[in-house]
Amino acid sequence: MWFTNDDGTGWRATVPFLVLYENGYDNISVYDGGWYEWLMHDDYPVQVGDPASDECVHTTVGELPTGKAAK
Repeated sequence: MWFTNDDGTGWRATVPFLVLYENGYDNISVYDGGWYEWLMHDDYPVQVGDPASDECVHTTVGELPTGKAAK
């Protein structure tokens, strides 16, 4: 599981990281480059939509229609 750091300091990504770590997860990382750098790699995974919804899609950066996730 990856969390991106969009603000340049990592504090927002660190909160869910710490919660998962304290609950026994060990395959987690904070990606320091943020969403901007993540978009530079076409093969990186992307989740689009609410994970609790049936409409949630798992794809890659290269398969995003505009190169960006929808707002």
